[in-house]
Amino acid sequence: MTIHKKQGEQKNLPVILGTGKTKKHIRQGGRQDQEVEKKDSYAPTRKFDPWTAWNDPWARGKALGSDEPMTSASTRLDAVQEDLQQKIEQNVVALNEQRFSKLEVGMAELHQQGIKHEQWFRDAAAANATTQRQLHDLTSQVTENQKDIGQVKNDIQAGFANIEALLAKRSRLE
Repeated sequence: MTIHKKQGEQKNLPVILGTGKTKKHIRQGGRQDQEVEKKDSYAPTRKFDPWTAWNDPWARGKALGSDEPMTSASTRLDAVQEDLQQKIEQNVVALNEQRFSKLEVGMAELHQQGIKHEQWFRDAAAANATTQRQLHDLTSQVTENQKDIGQVKNDIQAGFANIEALLAKRSRLE
């Protein structure tokens, strides 16, 4: 024997997640069945909520985050996304600042090294110019000395020629 339900009789009930007893209780609108209480050995014998008799220990706890309640999960998700976006932007900015500060320090060091090298090259150029000047002065002195030596040589040769002529004249006279 098979029981078929008619298609039209089915109600559009919302989907309820929970145990079978919880679903049944919610669908009945919170009414308690006499049969359920008799069958359930764990069913409460009192008709009132025990939490109303004393203070709820969870009521003393402090809520994390802001004091204002979130109206829906989407607003909470938007807030988390916005917070995450801000933190990412802050981290990116911090990382970029670190990179830029390193670059600035490196550029300053390169600039200082460039200045130092430029000064070295200026000093080397000045030393080279001084050496060139000294070499030119020395070359001109050597040239002058060569001329003077050539003159002295000519004077000595002329002197020897005179001495030879005098000696030849003397030997003829004797």
